Amino acid sequence: MKKGIVLFLFLITISFLSCKKVETPTTKFTITATLQNNSSVSVSWAAFDLSGFKSISIYRSASPIPNPTLELPVNGNLLVGVVTDLTVTNFRDSSINSLAANGTIYYMAVINLNDRIIASNLQQVGLNAFSVTIPSVSTQSGEFIVNRLPEIDALYIYNELNNSISYVSYSQKKIMATATIPFSSGSNGVFYPVMDNGNPEVFLVSGNSIICYNGTTLVQKYVVNVANGSIYDIKVKNGYLYVYDYYYTGNSYYNIQIYNLANQTLISEKNYSYNVVTNSSSGVTNYIFAPYAPSNAFYFRYYSQIYNSQISSYVYKNVIVSYNLVNGLFTDSTTLNIPSMNPDTLLNNNTNSAYIQVSPDGGYITCDNLGDVYAVNGHATHSIASINNSSPTPVYSDDGAFMVGRTPQFSTSTGPTLNPIDIWSLPGFNLVTSFNSPNSTNATIANDYMDNDTLVSYNIITGLSSTGQFSNTLTVFLNKIN
Repeated sequence: MKKGIVLFLFLITISFLSCKKVETPTTKFTITATLQNNSSVSVSWAAFDLSGFKSISIYRSASPIPNPTLELPVNGNLLVGVVTDLTVTNFRDSSINSLAANGTIYYMAVINLNDRIIASNLQQVGLNAFSVTIPSVSTQSGEFIVNRLPEIDALYIYNELNNSISYVSYSQKKIMATATIPFSSGSNGVFYPVMDNGNPEVFLVSGNSIICYNGTTLVQKYVVNVANGSIYDIKVKNGYLYVYDYYYTGNSYYNIQIYNLANQTLISEKNYSYNVVTNSSSGVTNYIFAPYAPSNAFYFRYYSQIYNSQISSYVYKNVIVSYNLVNGLFTDSTTLNIPSMNPDTLLNNNTNSAYIQVSPDGGYITCDNLGDVYAVNGHATHSIASINNSSPTPVYSDDGAFMVGRTPQFSTSTGPTLNPIDIWSLPGFNLVTSFNSPNSTNATIANDYMDNDTLVSYNIITGLSSTGQFSNTLTVFLNKIN
């Protein structure tokens, strides 16, 4: 009797498995996966008509996905979408934010029927991307400042906790050099790579010292010691170092000191009275300090403030001065007349850090946080606000041919919000394309910029390994814009 029951259950099981079976990849169900602007992948398939259709599950992985069986189905964590409409023949994956070091991702789709499943072929998509591990200490995660030097396809990563600098080439897709520095930048946070007279160099501020490193080897070259003041920003142009600082000598001054880098000596300085340059509530954030402009000029922005007795408060007016340079020194100056900088106002002019955006060729200045950009040569203001970005802060390409408009959407409580970036061509201010940045894991402005006609997007993700050490992974996406 027992043998009969066991035999009956065995036959029932065999019958069930024969009905609920897995069909491995065949010509019955083939998918294609196509990269869309490095921001999404379109997965498509031919229309079919199968009885008992329930849904199609689309899976994505940074490594090949094994063919599923009933005992070993596809890992549910790889699921990126489900299609329940039999007439739909495609799925768009717009959440590409994790990929293998070689930039390849894999897709598989599974048709779910009442009595069986049908697995598609495995389709792979190659992204023009790569990942590298940035050095860190074993007990702390990294706190990074990242700057770029498009002239040599370089990203420089300064790890403040580890006191190290890494030079990553995104054309060669690897770390080219790493150096440990014998100090901390402290609260300065000034980390400035630049091409100076054809040489890549990296300047880092520590207290009142400015240290210069070779941009390719990261070997220290020299130190410039600033005599007085607290350094807020530095710029380098044509062999001269311009130091923007603040010091108090009976009167409060904002000060520009000029050093000849051939011998690291101070050759000139220019003072701005505190009550002219800024207001007490906003401090030193209120300036443009940029050696950008045609014809070897230098821009400087400050506030003039006037007390309005009718409203019992100060109103502020932005002033941008363009200085001509002769042998590194300021000579004659011109005050730029930019109507869109807004006349006396309480709101946009006294706290808006977006004014510091200037194109590398000096041809464009961001006027406000509403997406207004002033073209210096054409003396006209253009708005790049769009349905995607109501208040974009642009990042300009090094050759002045493109700019990226993007609204910062990162919140410490909710994380990033996926807002499409807008890419505009210059000087026509034509919207070229809009799409979700591949930087969806860290939606901040500085992580997307144009290297001439290539969008470079990067992020650093910190995670704790099984050994208790922190791992800092830099991922870079490259996307040529046609």
